[in-house]
Amino acid sequence: MPPADPFQGNRPLDQSQLEAFAKQVLSSLDPNSQSPSLLDLDAVTDWLFSEVMYKGDFSQETAIDFLRETGVSSSEIIDVCIPEAARRAGQMWVDDEASFATVTFASSRLYALCKALSDNWDMRPRRTGQPTILVAIAPGEQHMIGSVVMTSQLRRLGCSVQLIAGAKQKEVVSCIRRGRFDAALISCAGTQALDNAVRLITRIRSEINRPPRLVIGGAIEKQVKLTSAGTGADITTSNFEVALAGLANAKDRAGPLAAQ
Repeated sequence: MPPADPFQGNRPLDQSQLEAFAKQVLSSLDPNSQSPSLLDLDAVTDWLFSEVMYKGDFSQETAIDFLRETGVSSSEIIDVCIPEAARRAGQMWVDDEASFATVTFASSRLYALCKALSDNWDMRPRRTGQPTILVAIAPGEQHMIGSVVMTSQLRRLGCSVQLIAGAKQKEVVSCIRRGRFDAALISCAGTQALDNAVRLITRIRSEINRPPRLVIGGAIEKQVKLTSAGTGADITTSNFEVALAGLANAKDRAGPLAAQ
């Protein structure tokens, strides 16, 4: 069963409830340290998991306001709390403790929160020298939270990143033509999505003379041993530092960065 809602299921949250939970989280701080990293992320994750699994109305705006009241940074929520809440939801479905519909709703709420908490990215001239990246979620893939988390992490490193999900092959090819990307990271979690990802890579190579570095990875690596020969990708990895090694200043050009 999901952990008890700190506010006993009351909706919507009011200011006193926000303050109550913020105090609960802050009480877990080391009294000798003021570092936000010492906040009890488990407590925040517990609340987030309970909130997205709640079958009633869900307010994204209220949830974001609440999370900000805890003092936990957006990066910690994206990197730690949201993935863990998603993992717990999936495990409840595996353990037959939650319906597929409930877990699907929870995942969509977490995905939306992750997108909303990610930094906005505007079109602007390249100044950081970091690569321009396309993160493409393989056609037919339903597990998208990991890709949004990775997109946020790459942006915090100074990369320009465009995230594209649910697009057809021709739309991805057109996006690559327009974006002048240094690399395209294709994410997939299941075998059906892997087949689609391989077909996408084949099409990219057949229609673009000098494609960006093509990388494939994701949760699929836990099920299948990926190889460049078998997928057509330049690199097979879920480690974006490996995927992007040597790409800084790969294309010495001025011009607009890719935008979300």
